[in-house]
Amino acid sequence: MKFTIFFLFILILLPACSYQEVSEIDIPYYRQSDSGNCMQTQVKMALKYYYPEKDFSFEELDRLTGRTAGKWTWTSQLLPVLLDNGLNAYYYSASSYDGIKEGGEEYILEYYGEEDGRIMIDHTNFDSLYASIEKLEENEKFINERLDFSEIEKEFKKGHIVILIIDKSVLFDNNRPYAGHGVTITKINETHVSIHDSGGTPNLTVEKEQFIKAWNAPGTDNDAIIIRGKIN
Repeated sequence: MKFTIFFLFILILLPACSYQEVSEIDIPYYRQSDSGNCMQTQVKMALKYYYPEKDFSFEELDRLTGRTAGKWTWTSQLLPVLLDNGLNAYYYSASSYDGIKEGGEEYILEYYGEEDGRIMIDHTNFDSLYASIEKLEENEKFINERLDFSEIEKEFKKGHIVILIIDKSVLFDNNRPYAGHGVTITKINETHVSIHDSGGTPNLTVEKEQFIKAWNAPGTDNDAIIIRGKIN
């Protein structure tokens, strides 16, 4: 009986000890080639991390994600590219894509507010957005829920690549309009977070509290792409 209890205890303990926690990940850094392709640059970094022998050009990533010059890229446009390249990627978001698909611009203005919604509309290629929403419905890798940052930390400590959407205006507290920006986490400790800011700063270190505030800002939908390695 004692042996059985001990054996069960070991089985319970093994999953918790099956990985070694990390505090930082050495992810290749790239600077975005223009002001509007920060999202493609995050994908480029992730792909280079897992496939160092490959090199995806910005032009190719623009095509794969359906990016239009002068427009922003919604996070939904990234997930299919990562999956198609053999990565076990998941996309968590509080965004109401069903509402956007059904209500279009009117819904965006209602959901995000007049000021932020108008900025998003002006910077969106709706054909690409709607196409990406269709692709989200084709797999089970999109989870329509808001994660807490503690869950982001747990994923990162497992060595998983984490791409987040933040409001850069909130991050730097400059009182400017919404500025959605994709970043990749490279290090987390008790007080600070380091990120690859494709705007020009690798391993940019910011206070964790302010970073979480920027990730929680209206418009970001707490978007998070978590890559848990390659698909076996």
